[in-house]
Amino acid sequence: MKNQYRNIVGVISLLFCTVANAQDKAVPSLYESRLAQRDMGIVFGQEFYANRAYMMKYSDLSFSELSANYQSDRKDAYLLQDGGGLDAFKVNTSSYQRLKGNKIIWGSASYTTQKQKNMKWNENMDRHILGPYVVGDSVGGTMKQDIYQFTGGIAKQLARWTVGGEVSYIAKSGYREIDPRPKNTTSDLNIHLGVSYNLYRDYELGVYTKWNKYTQNSSLQFVNLLGKPIAYHLTGLGAYNYYFSSAVNMTTIYEGTGYDVGGTIAKNGGKDFLVQASFSLVY
Repeated sequence: MKNQYRNIVGVISLLFCTVANAQDKAVPSLYESRLAQRDMGIVFGQEFYANRAYMMKYSDLSFSELSANYQSDRKDAYLLQDGGGLDAFKVNTSSYQRLKGNKIIWGSASYTTQKQKNMKWNENMDRHILGPYVVGDSVGGTMKQDIYQFTGGIAKQLARWTVGGEVSYIAKSGYREIDPRPKNTTSDLNIHLGVSYNLYRDYELGVYTKWNKYTQNSSLQFVNLLGKPIAYHLTGLGAYNYYFSSAVNMTTIYEGTGYDVGGTIAKNGGKDFLVQASFSLVY
């Protein structure tokens, strides 16, 4: 099988940075500091900073960043439900500020407009969350999507203790202007809380929790009076629910709540030693 994948990405980024504490030692360059932070994010992903108390150690610098990103993907071999292409433009701004009194704040906001092309057997958004329970049909098409993201957090060190918290919210809308005409709106709210305690020298013990509330309101309409495809409520493995599948207008509401609880033992901010365990529950 011949599988070709083409990806075009363009990024424009502006970075503003200040040194939090001037000391009599060589300060690494802005470029080196940001590379180190991003490398650490690649190694640990989001898992290490799942405890928002560890955000105190994210950077010795205060910085603000503004970026614009364009992405174009084309695939010759792909999963029909995810589509064979994506054109997206994103504007993002983020900031991390060290304040007096051993306190930090951070936040970000972004807007993305994109087109997910050649989708079939999926008229919903966030299939990775809803799947396999999606509404689908054999016609499909390109879905236009708008995504808004907002995040804000704070952490403070109190002697050996550090506490941190964050609230993030993502809202999405997706639609198509020809039959079949889906209209999806999603709401994704996350609240993070974390605490860490300095056990001995650079060793820290931390515990954290996250609460998530997700909702997607979906409707599917047909305007063409000459013919309508049947929309199926898919349940996975090629099966569907007969009673919720039809060729008339449909409305579906998806709701879910999730909890994460975890603990961490780390040395030197997780750079020298890290043990982490977590438990997740979604219903």
